Formats: sequence, C-alpha cells, structure tokens
Amino acid sequence: MTKPAEKLSITITAPMAQRIRAEVEAGHYGSTSEVIREALRLWEKQQQELDLLRARVKASIEDPRPRVPIKDVRRRIKERHEAALNEAHDDAA
Repeated sequence: MTKPAEKLSITITAPMAQRIRAEVEAGHYGSTSEVIREALRLWEKQQQELDLLRARVKASIEDPRPRVPIKDVRRRIKERHEAALNEAHDDAA
C-alpha cells in the first residue's frame, strides 16, 4: 500500500531550479516533483551500490587469507593472458 505523500519545502540554487523547470518544460517530466522524486530514486540506488561496495571492501580488509603482492597479481594476469592467446592461436591453426 502506498504511503500518503508528504509535502516538504527545500531550498536549492537558482541554476538547479532552472534545470528542473527546463526538464519539465521539455516534457521529460510532468512536474517539478517528478524530477525531484527521480533524483531521489537515483540517489537511493547510488547509496545502495556504495553500501555494497563498502561492505565488499570491509570484507576484503578483514579477510584472514594472506595478501598477494601486486607484482604477483600482474604476473599471474600476464601468464593467464599469454596462455589464452597461445590457446586461441593453437585452435586457429
């Protein structure tokens, strides 16, 4: 069930207000409220993605497994890439 709408009063810069009005006048949105609601939905999505990223970083930092030096990571990537290229070359022959 949809919650009843609540009216808020906000203060924004003149350029922001002009941009919002321009979007409505261009027909991209039906009202200034729709522009703000869409902006909030996008902000919420961004915050969820940021929370997920923070959780992954935290889990990585707290991971008890030994860390792999970046030079070893690069070496492994290069080896895998070369192996894949060689395999692709062999398949083409």
